[in-house]
Amino acid sequence: MSKKLNALQKTVSKPVVLLLSLMLVATFIFIPTLVTADESTMPAEIIDEEAAPDPGAVGAEDAEIEAVADDETEEVVAADEAEEAAAEESAQPLIGESASPAKADMPINTLAEEVGTQVTSGFVSLTRNSTQVVFAGKTWWVVGTNFGGPVQGINPTPATASTSTNRATLLLHKDTPYGVSPFRYGQKGAFENSTIEGGWSYANNPGENPGWATINEYKGSTLQVTMAAIADAIANSSGKESGRIITRNSLKEDDNLGPVYGSDSRTAYMMGPDVTDQKFWPLSFQEWSNINNDAVRSFTGDYYSFWLRSTFHYNNGCGIVAYSNGSQFWDNAYIDYDSTGIRPAFILDLDTAIFTSPTSGAISPDEVALQTPVDIASWSAAADPKKITFSDPSLTLSLSPVGTQGVGEDMSLTIGSGSGNVTLSYIKATLGKRISCLLVNKSSSGKSYYENLATDISSSSDTVTLETTGMDAGDYTLQLFTEEVNGADKSNFCSAPAAFESDDADLTTIAGIKIATWSGEGTSGTSPKTASITVAPTKESISLAEIVPAHANAVAMLYTDSGFTTTTGSIDLAAGSASNHVYIAVTAEAGNVLYYKVTVDRPIPGGGDDDNIYPVIKHFGAWTGDGTIDAKIDAPAAKFLALYRGEAQVDPADYKVAEGSTIITLTEDYVKVFPEGTHSFVAAYTDGYSEDIILKVDLTDASTGTDYIDDDTNVGDPSKSGSSDTSDDFGIGLFSGTFILAAAGLIACATARRRLGKHA
Repeated sequence: MSKKLNALQKTVSKPVVLLLSLMLVATFIFIPTLVTADESTMPAEIIDEEAAPDPGAVGAEDAEIEAVADDETEEVVAADEAEEAAAEESAQPLIGESASPAKADMPINTLAEEVGTQVTSGFVSLTRNSTQVVFAGKTWWVVGTNFGGPVQGINPTPATASTSTNRATLLLHKDTPYGVSPFRYGQKGAFENSTIEGGWSYANNPGENPGWATINEYKGSTLQVTMAAIADAIANSSGKESGRIITRNSLKEDDNLGPVYGSDSRTAYMMGPDVTDQKFWPLSFQEWSNINNDAVRSFTGDYYSFWLRSTFHYNNGCGIVAYSNGSQFWDNAYIDYDSTGIRPAFILDLDTAIFTSPTSGAISPDEVALQTPVDIASWSAAADPKKITFSDPSLTLSLSPVGTQGVGEDMSLTIGSGSGNVTLSYIKATLGKRISCLLVNKSSSGKSYYENLATDISSSSDTVTLETTGMDAGDYTLQLFTEEVNGADKSNFCSAPAAFESDDADLTTIAGIKIATWSGEGTSGTSPKTASITVAPTKESISLAEIVPAHANAVAMLYTDSGFTTTTGSIDLAAGSASNHVYIAVTAEAGNVLYYKVTVDRPIPGGGDDDNIYPVIKHFGAWTGDGTIDAKIDAPAAKFLALYRGEAQVDPADYKVAEGSTIITLTEDYVKVFPEGTHSFVAAYTDGYSEDIILKVDLTDASTGTDYIDDDTNVGDPSKSGSSDTSDDFGIGLFSGTFILAAAGLIACATARRRLGKHA
């Protein structure tokens, strides 16, 4: 029995072992093929992970406005930071700056586009408790700064509606007062809109009776009303300057925890409710203390003191005044004392500040001689007060198009070692102003210049001459702008730096159809350019949104009449082309206009109901990533009009038509931009149109594509084709079959052994 058992075991185990070995080899062959993916099938985030740019690898940042502290320690820190910044700047070239040495023999008038460089002047420098500036006819101390960094001195948080980052707090200078006022007007006898308090009558808050709980509350006081009147007067006389004032959203921000003085623990704060939305306001006691500079706090002139908005809590009938010497205060001043000075403070928005400059003299923008370059470094050395030039969107200036220079591109100017001039053509200049420029040297060690090029502009389009005599040779960024100068005690304003504007007023597509050629010059509405296009039979109208100018900044208008007088949002299309005329005017960014008359053919052959519907013999089928692909329609090629994808006509350059019924071949360049999925086309003929022609884009399909042949079961439906891509299915199926056979062999072997064991 044992010999028979051994013989039978050998008879069963030999083929099983052989079968298992073959299946094991097959498994090792097919498993790597199935689990290994090439880059074309990997998710984009995996493929691009190493190639993705470093978000920190950006160009040099815009120059920041520098804030300098007033005490010696802060000055040393600021000097160290400036030295480090200069070292970094000298070690790393600016955006667009060449690393090569300066060229002394560069041509004098090389003007070129500089793509992607944002021009910023970097010529704004205000020092807390040191710089004086003019604004709205007065002189002001800079007592607080926040130039994108830590707050220095007085710099309250601006109103929540403000987006300002760079700002300064200004305090009225000692020699330019706004007059005197009581804190709250009062007198012995009664008067209109007053309330008696302690035997005296005091003014009510405006519109209230009395509106105050204690007479030294700031809200509604005579002092608060006077501050609001000052802000209104500036808005009425100099609205542009008023627009640079940041409204303060709370006057209690610095007062709630005021300082404590003396043995009686007197705490100073603003009495009464908070006051919001204030443009001008008096200092609080805390703010006066924070200035900590007697020269700035002093207030000489006709008044020996000025009001603070704070009081000490123990005395509800008095206020606090700061003495003119800058070092003393009186905490028990009668609030009706009417010989106390008004000294406002306010927050100035510096986000639109372009540069600071002297208020007078030969190097001041207001007085500099025409076409005389001024070294901007001399501005910093000039005595205070200074004035600020802000950008103003109401002032305009652009440059006429030159060659291929594009919209919004800033300019580079190369100045050689010899003398010479540069002529610039401008457009859209604001009349009555003047044209000036900044020449910003790209080298950190080079000089930068200001120059007045023209005054009292009488034409919005003309030329100006840039005088370069005496300037250092080198590479510069040119900022050309319209400038408004306003005298020695007010701010100046300028337009945004001029850039080249496009004069391209051409059209590229209408309703997704490319315009191949135009006929005529189209210089006016009476002689428009003409063209003809054919749209899909289902296209019932053309809207303004479907008219695409050649340049992004050009503006198209759609008209219903040949006189270009009545605009419309869309034009309905009738069957045929006899009455379908679309009138279009395109205005280029530079201001020139071109006119167009487009005849639109909407083919509905035979009136619609009698149209022939031609069957598709072969669909485009599956396109898997390369090569052309064709379809065949059972219709005469001689009657073919156009191919449509949806309602959009396909550009004839994107396909070819050949005889043999009608064979339509799509180009590879056209198909490769399609997303994956199924796309439908229709071919139009003189007497009908085709059924839907199907294209399936499947970039993961490794097969060479499958033709879809219409029969009764798969007309227009690629998913019902008699054949399909089976490359991946074959691999998976073979592996699955191998695995199943292996499992079956193992089961058979085990079963045979169990059965033999039972018979033993």
